Amino acid sequence: MQSPCHPGCPNAEERPVIYDCGLCHNSIKERDEYMDLPYYGECHVECANRLTWKDIMDLYDISKSDLFDMMGEAVQLAEACV
Repeated sequence: MQSPCHPGCPNAEERPVIYDCGLCHNSIKERDEYMDLPYYGECHVECANRLTWKDIMDLYDISKSDLFDMMGEAVQLAEACV
């Protein structure tokens, strides 16, 4: 018997678990998209995408004024490039 033609094939072997998601606590398996976040560790990309701005600011210890300063610098840089 040949090996399965694609990972979704019912005869495909189960993908090994490589991490547990720090946000949803479900398994992250080989070939899943994931990223490393401070405090949470490895997380599914879709879980990280559900974080709010407040969550992200807390995660990276950024204040509102720091965020506005960074956004202002980005706008000034963009204007300089035009």
